[in-house]
Amino acid sequence: MSSLLRKYPILVNLVIIILVAILGILIANFSLAIFTKHGEYSVVPSVEKMSYSSAIDQLHAEGFKVEISDSVFRDDLRPGYVLEQNPTANSKVKPGRTVYLVINAVNAKQVAINNIEGISLRQGKAMLQGLGFKDKNIKVVYRLGKHENLIQSVRVDGKKLRPGQRVPVNSVIVLEVSDGRVGQLTDSLLNVEFGVETVDDYAEEYPTEYSEPTEEPVLTEEPVEEVVEEEGNSLME
Repeated sequence: MSSLLRKYPILVNLVIIILVAILGILIANFSLAIFTKHGEYSVVPSVEKMSYSSAIDQLHAEGFKVEISDSVFRDDLRPGYVLEQNPTANSKVKPGRTVYLVINAVNAKQVAINNIEGISLRQGKAMLQGLGFKDKNIKVVYRLGKHENLIQSVRVDGKKLRPGQRVPVNSVIVLEVSDGRVGQLTDSLLNVEFGVETVDDYAEEYPTEYSEPTEEPVLTEEPVEEVVEEEGNSLME
């Protein structure tokens, strides 16, 4: 061996390096298999629509860690219940994996409503829906007004909404909208005040139909001589 080392020192050192590297790789793989539990897995249970405390108890019992990744508000589910989980149910993961939960918030998210008075009903509803308000929570009350379908005021819990006020997204929003009847009533009052007649009354007073003129009587002339003669005979008698 010593003679081979003296004769081929570079080759021998290269072989030693390769053997050490292979041994190191084998040790690393063996260590990873031990620490990462290679080939072992756990099935994630379904905890959606469960209360947060029940979900934690079940996940911990099966060796999982738990963290809350987010909280949102939904009025169709009780507050404090699990909305989503990651990894999803029935996923095969490493034992001790962390499961992230999205919880239904106890209080609804609050948003600021800008001034929507003076805009159309359609535009105002679109703005509210964009903020997260559901259509069933947007009520419309029509009031006497000049312009049709124009928002006059906004109320929340019976109080007039201030521009920029923050309210929960599950609040009931009441939009007071003008019905456009003021213009119609104004026209009616003007008609009564100035005595504007209807079309039928105007037609009776100023007929437009053309009537043919009646025929003129025909004049007949009697002979002058006969009249004079009759007058003379009466005088002689």
